[in-house]
Amino acid sequence: MLKRLSIKDFLLFAEAWALIALARFMLVFVSFQKILPLLGERVTNQEKADEGKNEFKYIRIAIARACKYSFWRTKCFEQALCAKLMLRLRKHPSTIYFGVKRDTANKEFMAHAWLICNNEIITGGSQTEQFQILSSFYK
Repeated sequence: MLKRLSIKDFLLFAEAWALIALARFMLVFVSFQKILPLLGERVTNQEKADEGKNEFKYIRIAIARACKYSFWRTKCFEQALCAKLMLRLRKHPSTIYFGVKRDTANKEFMAHAWLICNNEIITGGSQTEQFQILSSFYK
């Protein structure tokens, strides 16, 4: 049985769906150099994530719904960029992180992107500690 969404939840889903589409479009057709200003200023300090915080749970849920109903790629980078845009529209500064880790099974590198706002992980999940941070941007 499908759960009916409130108007507020539907509008938030529509916003996330449109912004994750925009994020995917940008990652495919726009050079990273042109995307960099959207990410903010490069920073070296790392925010500690508090797993118990749920201040931005509504954004996490909207992005998860948008991913579920999107037919294009909605991996970690698209989700982090979408969350960055959604938070910026609400005037909440956030930090986007890019990291890598070596997969011990097949000895390949894996990349990951995640977003933290007010010490709360918005996208990227709890596996972020496994990744070595290459770069982070705050705005």
